[in-house]
Amino acid sequence: MRRRMYAFGCVLALCSVMVAGIVALIPESVSGAPPAGFQNTTLITGLTQPTTVAFTPDGRMLIAERGGVVKLVPSGSTTVAPIPFLQLTNINIDQGERGLVGLTLDPSFASNGYVYLFYTANTPLRDRVSRVTALGNTADVSSEVVLWQDNVDASWWHHGGNLAFGPDGKLYISTGYNDDPAPG
Repeated sequence: MRRRMYAFGCVLALCSVMVAGIVALIPESVSGAPPAGFQNTTLITGLTQPTTVAFTPDGRMLIAERGGVVKLVPSGSTTVAPIPFLQLTNINIDQGERGLVGLTLDPSFASNGYVYLFYTANTPLRDRVSRVTALGNTADVSSEVVLWQDNVDASWWHHGGNLAFGPDGKLYISTGYNDDPAPG
């Protein structure tokens, strides 16, 4: 009985030391004030849940919103153009991280106008990568070409969505793990 009590006391002491060590590693709470010299400046208004941005070779800014709208800011302006660059229609934003989360321009955008999008489609409920073609300050959703579509239904979280061209000229995408790390 004494041995059990001694062993229990040792385990309890060890646990207390471990908890104290872990608590010591937790940083102090951060105050609500930004650090000295920090500046918070609003540059563009009129956006709803912006997710990513891309710049055209001539300096225009394309800003993707989770709801499927891509807004355009003309070169040298801080005002969103009154007509959206693109409005996706088959998009799902019902839960979590679904929606338009990735946007990039083709390396030859100036000559081909290709814009690549990563979003959650509504029908079927899948993440996909599509390409649309820009004509001036807009892109027609009817120009959409689906390049890749996931083979499982989209979950709420962890979709990935980053798009980037590598030095080899290939388009690379991140797919996340669809909120279920289990194989299969």
